[in-house]
Amino acid sequence: MEALEILLRENFTSFVLTITTCKVAILVKSGGTLKVFDSHSRDSKGMFDPRGTCVLIEIASLEKLVEYFQTLYVGIINVVYELRGVKISTDATGSVGLTTPEISPPVNNLDRNDLISDSSSDTLICSCTQCCFICFYAICFSILKEIRYWNENTLEAITEKSNHLHENMMLKDHCTVSDLPNSLAIDVATIEARLNVVYKVREKEKEPLFVVQEMKKNVTENLEHNTGFLMSTSQLKCYVCCIFRRGNMGRTSYAVFGLDSKESKGYVYEIVESVISAIHHLVRMLTDTKTLEAKTYEMQFIKCGCDLSGKDRQRIIRRHMSVKQKQKLAKQRRENYAAMEPAKKRACLDNRAAKYANMEACQKGALKSRNAEKYRLMEPT
Repeated sequence: MEALEILLRENFTSFVLTITTCKVAILVKSGGTLKVFDSHSRDSKGMFDPRGTCVLIEIASLEKLVEYFQTLYVGIINVVYELRGVKISTDATGSVGLTTPEISPPVNNLDRNDLISDSSSDTLICSCTQCCFICFYAICFSILKEIRYWNENTLEAITEKSNHLHENMMLKDHCTVSDLPNSLAIDVATIEARLNVVYKVREKEKEPLFVVQEMKKNVTENLEHNTGFLMSTSQLKCYVCCIFRRGNMGRTSYAVFGLDSKESKGYVYEIVESVISAIHHLVRMLTDTKTLEAKTYEMQFIKCGCDLSGKDRQRIIRRHMSVKQKQKLAKQRRENYAAMEPAKKRACLDNRAAKYANMEACQKGALKSRNAEKYRLMEPT
């Protein structure tokens, strides 16, 4: 609020607020009310909604504006923002109006600790800017679809949708565990995520084998009450994850997942049957060696839960596709329809018309809204 008051005293009434990588516009009206335009996917109250639209909302005061953004970012700490005032002046020449923007210097909360590169720090930042959130999303999604049913399409959709969600939630690039939310919206499901115990080992005198054994002990002790864990090293803030699957006869499988630009698919994913195998895979992804040279690791265990019926889960799983997969499916449907006999086409259209006619008014409205959103997201070509 202080940043906005500074610019208001300089007679600015229009502002661009950048929160991490996302921007919103703010307009102060003459009566003291404010308008906020957000082009990201939001509901009617301006809160995050994966099936929402861009919004223009009215807020009564500066205090309410602060409360709004605090609510939008509940559970997320160390949010970085930048606020700029904007003035538009018009120079009318005949029938042509030339607009010239006047933009203030930025007012922000960025300090040295928020910078990605810091010459006084030994911590390196990985090239994949969203690996922490993507791995977090993967752990949450395993609640909806078991890891044994994952395939290339599943992993492609996880990567694409988590990137989109990361942008809509306005999380900063290179986010860490402390930036992760307490819940995650995947389609219509809300996944509650509880960050449980975190383990850190920095003893440089320990042998790599001893460190791996200690990691195994930590995993075994926390296996029963967690969905999986995120893992990184203190030297490199790059994240990979391990997801647990409890099978019959008390046997547990471990899915290891992480981004890797050297792989053709852009990620590494493998299911193994032992804790030691999982740890060695994770270590190789983080250190690119077969031993833990860094001898320092961080493991954040996460427990996920979701109150959803099996039928609803199946609907979400069917809809959980990347844009490429949706385009392929749409093409296949068009081709199948084109190959139909005229009588079958007529019957198909009649069935759809009858199904629509039997819908409730609220269902029709929801269908129109979904179709409008699909149209809005289409490429211009």
